[in-house]
Amino acid sequence: MTSTFDIADLTIRRSKRAKHMRLQMHPERGLEIVLPDRMSDRAAHRFAKANFVWIEKHLDKHNELQSNKLNSTLLTQLNLKAINEVWQIQYQSGSRLQLRTNYIDKILFIKCDLQNKSKITKVLQAWIKNYASDHFKIELDKISNEIQLEYSELIVRWQKTVWGTCSPSKVISINAKLLLMSYDAMRYVMIHELCHTVHMNHSVKFWKLVARFVPNYREVKRLLSNQHMGL
Repeated sequence: MTSTFDIADLTIRRSKRAKHMRLQMHPERGLEIVLPDRMSDRAAHRFAKANFVWIEKHLDKHNELQSNKLNSTLLTQLNLKAINEVWQIQYQSGSRLQLRTNYIDKILFIKCDLQNKSKITKVLQAWIKNYASDHFKIELDKISNEIQLEYSELIVRWQKTVWGTCSPSKVISINAKLLLMSYDAMRYVMIHELCHTVHMNHSVKFWKLVARFVPNYREVKRLLSNQHMGL
């Protein structure tokens, strides 16, 4: 693992007992520089840049230890079953949040405070939502043309309790989590909501219309109802 030193990753700590500047790698706080009480931050930054080689070497070791420690609790893979893609997630400790996407090798690089699990979850949810928006629009348009049922707008949300909704004005909302489900599940939800553009209820006529396009809808519906809706 090769690190790239960012001055923002440097924690400056002042000590009344310190007589000289020193760099150290704290197991929790990461890279820090200890300063005599009256010394300026600018001096600390100059000192850090002058010791760039030491910092790079110890950052590599620290990040590797942190990654090994947290790999058992952090999500390291996203299986986007609906579009048959598997993405790897690589983490690096840092004070500022950075997210990079390698579309060729399908790798997400997340740099942040690795102890902040809720922040990492929110970052992943936002990425999935954005990625789902493009794919869902293409798929919904294809299905809409296939079954000859039109909609007015697509909204992709990260929802906790429903897979999809359809408004009286034919605005369809799809849960981004469907990207993690099977293609059949995603297709069923889209057809289900498109059928609501004809019947804004769950009447017998509605289910007959759904069954015309998804004959095994009961099976898919049952599988979806048993799915955990968290990330």
